[in-house]
Amino acid sequence: MQSSFTFIHLEPSSTTPPAFPVELYWGSIPDNEGIGYLVNHQGIERWAKWDHEFVRVHHITAADLQTIGRHPSEVCDAISHALAGKTVYICAAAPLRFYITQRFGSASA
Repeated sequence: MQSSFTFIHLEPSSTTPPAFPVELYWGSIPDNEGIGYLVNHQGIERWAKWDHEFVRVHHITAADLQTIGRHPSEVCDAISHALAGKTVYICAAAPLRFYITQRFGSASA
């Protein structure tokens, strides 16, 4: 039986503070199963910085996030349910930890 590895990936709105989490994806390798979310930052004042470079690279606008993005609490619930009890691998752990803390800290906003 082949083992799988669970990973998580996050894209912030900017490479400079105060950025906020925009895209979050987690999945398993080699299962190729995963799920991703766009986060609607509307109403969370500290998540106001929007970098036009993000739009150029990802082709996702602030209007897209408002239209199809999910509230942070919904994304937090999904993370908690999907990743509970799993060992999760991440790249650039310190920045990702900061953004996930920001996300969870804003879940009730």
